[in-house]
Amino acid sequence: EKQRTHDNENQIQQEREKTERKKEVEEQNLYRGLLRLQEERKLFEEEMRKFDQEKIQLEEEAERKNDQEKRLLEERARLVEELKKQLKKEQHFQEEKKRQQEERRKKQQQEEKRREAEEEKRKKAINEEICRIEEERRRVEEEKQQAEEKKIKEEEIRLLKLEEEWLKPPKHGNAILDQRSCYWFGAFNEAFLHKLFVLLFAQGFEA
Repeated sequence: EKQRTHDNENQIQQEREKTERKKEVEEQNLYRGLLRLQEERKLFEEEMRKFDQEKIQLEEEAERKNDQEKRLLEERARLVEELKKQLKKEQHFQEEKKRQQEERRKKQQQEEKRREAEEEKRKKAINEEICRIEEERRRVEEEKQQAEEKKIKEEEIRLLKLEEEWLKPPKHGNAILDQRSCYWFGAFNEAFLHKLFVLLFAQGFEA
């Protein structure tokens, strides 16, 4: 009985020791598992930290890209607006240039018409003056011719009268010494020279 009891106690002791060794092994395995989990947790936390950093970097990069894209869009909108203003200015400049060219063309046409009218007026005045001078010249020539003809007729009448006086018989017998003959001879010379002078003067005036 004692031996059985002793054997049982030994068996129980062995079972206890076995259980304790098993428990120690399990505890060691649990401790190693815990260490491994802690190491894996550290690695996971490190990975998460890296991921968070990369996420923050990507978010910052995305924000920078968004800001850059926003600035590019704003710059594009500004350039488009500037282009519209420039096109509007250019259109206004072209319209102003066209208006000025049209005004210059109209002024040039008006100036040409005015010059043509003045030229026509001047030509008309010159023609009128030429006609007036020509008419005056003809009138003077007619008056002169009439005066010359009148003088010639008067001279012819005077010569006829002198001829009649010459044909009358002298009172004395000598005709050379007759007073009327001397008078007639002087008058004839005077009339001849006067007529010759008048004819030469008229020819020189016409030349």
